[in-house]
Amino acid sequence: MLDLVLISTLGFLGSFGHCVGMCGPLTVAFSLSNTDDSKEPAWQFHLLLNIGRIISYALVGAAIGGLGSVLVASGQMAGLGSVIRRGMAILTGLMLIGLGLAQIRPDLIPKLPILHPLSPKVWHNRFSGAMVNLSMQKNPLTPLFLGLVWGLIPCGFLYTAQI
Repeated sequence: MLDLVLISTLGFLGSFGHCVGMCGPLTVAFSLSNTDDSKEPAWQFHLLLNIGRIISYALVGAAIGGLGSVLVASGQMAGLGSVIRRGMAILTGLMLIGLGLAQIRPDLIPKLPILHPLSPKVWHNRFSGAMVNLSMQKNPLTPLFLGLVWGLIPCGFLYTAQI
């Protein structure tokens, strides 16, 4: 129960500063792009957009949860349950500390060249380009697809919550 309270508090407090500042402008841009000559009402556009985001977040959460479950179950089957759990707790803690330090001083943690294709900037540019291409489509499900892609754009706050 404590986990649920902590995650809910994190989401509630983070939504004011981070989410409003980062995703708010995207939402406003989508609102302004939905012109009067559009056949669909604005509420339908935003409903499909947010359903797409929720689906993306749910799929990413299921993948992370599934990976964690597999690691814990495999450790228990090998007789290493508590060792695996402690290792995962330490790794998670180190990742959270690293994300926090990267927010305070980005130059403090050295860049690893081997991870360059997985860097948030590379993924952000790819997903942003996909969103621009999708937004040009005249399909009634375009907002749903935009939401699906938007939910995959790298976000440090979201990654911290998922970890």
